[in-house]
Amino acid sequence: MVSVTIKDLTKQYGTCVAVKDLNLEIKDGEFFVFLGPSGCGKSTTLLCIAGLVKPDKGEVWLGNELVTSPERDIYMTPQKREVAMVFQDYALYPHMTVFKNVAFPLEVRGEDKGEIMERVKATAELLGISQLLDRKPGQLSGGQRQRVALARAMVRKPKVFLLDEPLANLDAKLRVKTRIELKKLQQKLGVTTIYVTHDQVEAMTMADRIMVQKDGVTEQIGTPDELYNHPSNLFVAGFIGSPEMNFIDCTLIEEGNRLWLDAKEFKIPVPAKIVPELKSYIGEDLTMGIRPEDLYERESVKGITQKNALRMTADIIEPVGPYLLLHLSKGRCPLVARVKETTARIGQEVDIEMDLSKIHMFDKKTTEAII
Repeated sequence: MVSVTIKDLTKQYGTCVAVKDLNLEIKDGEFFVFLGPSGCGKSTTLLCIAGLVKPDKGEVWLGNELVTSPERDIYMTPQKREVAMVFQDYALYPHMTVFKNVAFPLEVRGEDKGEIMERVKATAELLGISQLLDRKPGQLSGGQRQRVALARAMVRKPKVFLLDEPLANLDAKLRVKTRIELKKLQQKLGVTTIYVTHDQVEAMTMADRIMVQKDGVTEQIGTPDELYNHPSNLFVAGFIGSPEMNFIDCTLIEEGNRLWLDAKEFKIPVPAKIVPELKSYIGEDLTMGIRPEDLYERESVKGITQKNALRMTADIIEPVGPYLLLHLSKGRCPLVARVKETTARIGQEVDIEMDLSKIHMFDKKTTEAII
């Protein structure tokens, strides 16, 4: 097992910059996730690590070995990198049995037949596909094919696993089950794993750390908790979380010896503890963010002591298992609250409280976080 280090990596296709000046260090044995919308550069980065795409500049290190450097004319072929890649479509050979599919990379290497038999059987048992070895891919379910693809990667005993949206073709229930199995497997093997996904729930539940990308640029790197509670900018704040963070455009004003966030439809008092950090923004346009779970309906929750309720109209009420999503509006300002219960009815006005200790503040011009 090895660490993966990327230095100043850049890849451009014509005028489109897929990855720009990426610097990243992934620890030995870490489960690291590349997260972002389609076209953000996450798969291109993965392919550069695998050696399937040559970057325009920058370096890729596997442990202490430099495997890619256009500037030094160094390029190690994918076969010699000791990395294994699992693709979204599994890429299994339809005419081969499961056994042959899993054994194929070992046969290409010229491994001893007895060694191949032993390693294929051991890997199949680990992934629970021993009973499928005589079948062909067309006779398997999506989840079974996914495990076969993993087995083919694992049987090589790679130093790094590269997984490019391997769960995208599974149904919702199977995705949940498989991602748990995959995380357990990675912890058991201790192999450095890099996982690409656009699904933030998948990333948050599986990753040790996450890199959020947008338009080829790294927006933030951190643990799931850091990204959720301390987003560095508006993009990360909106991308992480389901439902996403509420954003309210406002102006910071001073009235009656205190600061207020003036959203035109209503005013929100600035908590005393963050006044020093916001004072230099008086008169500036800002964006306030607050998570749906930090909004409460006053009538249905006891013990709320804050007296800054917003009177809003309930537009839609969505039951989502153990909680409800209240879609609210006040003029042109929409909000979503996640609550356990509600007395609200569609079209009625309700009083909504904010937990002001949980608000996030962003500079509207730069989109960078202030609080």
